[in-house]
Amino acid sequence: MAICSNLSGECTPNHSDNVEYDNFRDCVIAGTEKGLEIMKNLDKDDFNKNKLGIRLLCKSINEDQTHKSTIPSYKVKKEI
Repeated sequence: MAICSNLSGECTPNHSDNVEYDNFRDCVIAGTEKGLEIMKNLDKDDFNKNKLGIRLLCKSINEDQTHKSTIPSYKVKKEI
């Protein structure tokens, strides 16, 4: 996870929580929750001025770098 400026495209160095999740979904949910916690604690003026956001990366430990994937259509369990 990194904090990035949507204006400049610059990001802080990546930070990992060094947790192994059972699946990709759990990683994304945990990362999103942690990112929200971080965003809420940043200075509001700095956040808005620099258009800050979170960059999240979840990957398999032994992920094959040559694997190409596509994004399939999906169904949402319930409306948000």
